[in-house]
Amino acid sequence: MPSIQDIIDIPDVQECISQELNNHDLFTLSLVSKQWNSTFTRYLWRDLTKQRILPEQRRHIPSDGLARHGHHVRRMNIRHYEELDNYKPYCHHVRTLDVLSADDTSPYLGSFHTSLLPFLQTNRTTLTNLLLSFPNIDLLPIQPLHMPHLRDLWLLSDHLTCQHITMFLDHCPSLRHLCATAQEPIEVVPEAFQQDTYKLEEFTNDGYTPRHWDLTLFLWQRCPRMQSFTIPETSDPQQLEQFEQALRMHPSKNRALDILLDEEEEIVSLVEACPMDTVSKLLTLGDLHVTDLLWNELVRKQMGSLTLLDLSECTFSLPEGSVQTVLCSCRTLKYFDVVPTDDFDAHRGMPTASDVARGQWVCLDIELLRFAIVGMCNTAGPECEHHSKQREEIKQGVLQQLLRLTKLHTLGICHIPEGSEGDADSEEDTDSEGDVDSEEDTDSEWDVDSEEDTDSERDTDSAFSWPIGHVDGLQRLKLLEILDTTDREVLASQHK
Repeated sequence: MPSIQDIIDIPDVQECISQELNNHDLFTLSLVSKQWNSTFTRYLWRDLTKQRILPEQRRHIPSDGLARHGHHVRRMNIRHYEELDNYKPYCHHVRTLDVLSADDTSPYLGSFHTSLLPFLQTNRTTLTNLLLSFPNIDLLPIQPLHMPHLRDLWLLSDHLTCQHITMFLDHCPSLRHLCATAQEPIEVVPEAFQQDTYKLEEFTNDGYTPRHWDLTLFLWQRCPRMQSFTIPETSDPQQLEQFEQALRMHPSKNRALDILLDEEEEIVSLVEACPMDTVSKLLTLGDLHVTDLLWNELVRKQMGSLTLLDLSECTFSLPEGSVQTVLCSCRTLKYFDVVPTDDFDAHRGMPTASDVARGQWVCLDIELLRFAIVGMCNTAGPECEHHSKQREEIKQGVLQQLLRLTKLHTLGICHIPEGSEGDADSEEDTDSEGDVDSEEDTDSEWDVDSEEDTDSERDTDSAFSWPIGHVDGLQRLKLLEILDTTDREVLASQHK
């Protein structure tokens, strides 16, 4: 049997311990033995921030402790550039540096040149993430720094210039993500760019007027690998249309593009006024009202390239038949989650069982699917046998649809009996859908002949209280969720 020390010596175990314990506990562990001290000290000093520095550390900064352990520091978060003077002699392997400067900028310019730049020079070969804040002053000219491994850069300034950006683009060949936050528009100076193309993949422009778009469009042209950028906030459809037209003028107009939108007005304006057929992902729309017109525009212009559609946080009712339209129209879809988390009154737009059975789903590469099925009404009397046969045919039709999705690994089906009312309490049920502890109860829950199903009041559920998890061809599923909304009972089966 391995000893505790043998387990502690495993790097992955050490990493897990460092993630779970706070600095005080790590410091206590380091006092257990000399061997543990050498093991956990490097994790204790890995993050050096004002919030996480222990009193034990603070007493030794910058002399004894920092001199002995500064080489362990990988992440730093400071508020004044002058602080770097204390760390520069000892911290030579920093990977992440955040400088969120205070408002007092009187000594700012001098400290930037005398403190920050020498520190960056010392750690230029190890830095991968850098956040710089420099308000209200012009820092140019700045001596360019070559940081070969820098991948993520955030620049926050009231007067950010094109020269600031090009300095990093031209001297940081590994830069992939750039975020520029400035109150004033960043004027594009083409001659400031030393290269014709860059490897930038994502650009975030946090400006608030269309005048900020010039830099976005320019970088879109110069960065053939760029697949994602944010657009400035605006609710003016005409401005968005101009932006789209300018984007289409570039030779790379057919490039797959992710536009990240946060504001409801942006989504409505973009899709209704100038829907772009190059959008490959549409992130969660959020709490916004989707009109039939908006959805029709989305289906008409976006479905050819949509790969991700997450509507799980929405509280609106989708247009009639919209979910089935997506499944029958979008061949590229890989992730589709449309089960509402807290409002089952939002079932409008969900397909009926017969719709699913009759339709022809084309999203054969889909990997995650969570949606709701509206069941059939219970019919008593002489037609009951007929409806029972009809339900069986529908059940087989739904199964055939699912069996065609050979890459599906996560399936969630929410059963909504036809004519049911919404229930805000359903959020608790969805949270427990994937509970693997319910596996031990699946034998009784999947049994369609159980006593629960014999109740005439619950005959409407029989269409979907069937053992789908035991069907040949669906054993590949890693997770199967069945939510019965009639009594909020969760039926879940975990598959290896």
